[in-house]
Amino acid sequence: MRGKRVCRMHGGMSPGAPKGSAHGRWRNGAWTLEARKLRADARQLLAIVEDLAP
Repeated sequence: MRGKRVCRMHGGMSPGAPKGSAHGRWRNGAWTLEARKLRADARQLLAIVEDLAP
């Protein structure tokens, strides 16, 4: 928090919301960094395969 040493809600130096399942809006993990990276890699591989197809 600006002008304060400690966040009044989190008790720390305001690092942001909790990550992963500790977050209150966590549902199924489909939008974690790992899942997004996996989907991006899959799209990239598909594009390569499509370029190779006759």
